[in-house]
This record gives sequence, C-alpha cells and structure tokens, in this order.
Amino acid sequence: MNKKLLKTLATATLLLATAGCAVGPNYKRPLVEVPTNFRAEPASSSASGANTGETAAILGDEQWVEIFEDASLQQFVRKALRNNLDLRTAAQRVLEAQAQVGITRSQQLPSVNGARVIRHCRFLPRWPARTAMAAPRIPSSMEGD
Repeated sequence: MNKKLLKTLATATLLLATAGCAVGPNYKRPLVEVPTNFRAEPASSSASGANTGETAAILGDEQWVEIFEDASLQQFVRKALRNNLDLRTAAQRVLEAQAQVGITRSQQLPSVNGARVIRHCRFLPRWPARTAMAAPRIPSSMEGD
C-alpha cells in the first residue's frame, strides 16, 4: 500500500510540473517598443511640435542640486553634502584607491638604480704598549672612613 501511494504521488507531481511549462497553442509574444537611443537623443518636438534639433537634457549630465527649484532646498542639500562625514570618508577612500592603483602600476614599469660606494680606511699608528698597569685613582670623596 505504501509503495502504491508513493508511486501515485510521484506521478501527480510530475504531471503538475510539466503542466506548468505548457504555454498553450495561442501564445503570441507581446510587442515591446524599445527606443533606439537611450541617452542624448535629439528632442523630437518642442512645445509647438516642430523639431528644433537640440539635444534633450539628460538627468545624469545635470547638476542634480539645481534640479530642485527651491532655493532653501538647494541650500539645505549643499549644507548636508558639506557636513556629511560619511561622504567625505568615501571620497577619501576613492582617492586612496586611485593612489594605490598608481603605485601598483608603477611597479610594472622598468626601473633604473645604482649605487656608488667609496671606502676610505686610515690605519692608526701603533701606540706604545704599557708595561705596568697603574691602579685606578679613587677620589677622596669616595674613600671609606
């Protein structure tokens, strides 16, 4: 009985899985209008409907703070950018990474180095050897009582 139930369950699962893949006989791919140019497309018409030939403004090329027309909002955004420590830290990390790339690339270039060594030795004359060693002199302030 257990084997029969398992076999029926597996068959039902297989039928449901393959039924989900069927699209149907009347499937037609939907038509999607895709623009030919995404950026810097010439403006097709002005307010009067005539083609001026000017390029449309691209949001990525604009000073984004000036998109907002409210002067107080622009001032607030500038102040936030000036005082944003996370943004400053990120900018410094970008500059640090650029410098590291320059250092790494410079190691791929050929290098020239050299050294000049000058040695000058002067031999001291021999001093006369002492025949008797004198006892060290102890100052009177250090003598015992």
